[in-house]
Amino acid sequence: PAEWSSELRSQLEAMGVRPEAVAVAADVFRAAASDDAAAVAALAAESLFESGLGGDQVAEQLLRLLLEEHECAQLLELFDGSDLLFQIRASAGCVDATALTIFCTGLQGLAEMGFAETRAEIRHALLRSNGRHELAVQMLLDVQQAGEGSTLT
Repeated sequence: PAEWSSELRSQLEAMGVRPEAVAVAADVFRAAASDDAAAVAALAAESLFESGLGGDQVAEQLLRLLLEEHECAQLLELFDGSDLLFQIRASAGCVDATALTIFCTGLQGLAEMGFAETRAEIRHALLRSNGRHELAVQMLLDVQQAGEGSTLT
């Protein structure tokens, strides 16, 4: 399911999975193929929380599991995990190695071009341009010229 149902969340919590673990797992594995896959992700999150990791660290580990499941964990060596997760969230949980690479490469390129915008604004421009680098550049330039630093959010 693209969004985890409240029924599934309740079942997981009834199994002893803390709400934070369910929330992190639902965020990273939002497009879990089945309720069973969702339960596996939530139980993995619970185990990571029990080991003493914080929410961001749990999300990072779950992202690694998700990318391994789609045979593209090497992307974590090339790109920032938060950028990868942002693109996965934006595509309703779909993990597409090509789309992830285009998005993250575009982000790096725009950042290297020296745009003063925050990373979030660059991410949104790239998403709104469907990964088309030139269009994202134009959107960011338009924002700079208008003097409105956060119109892309």
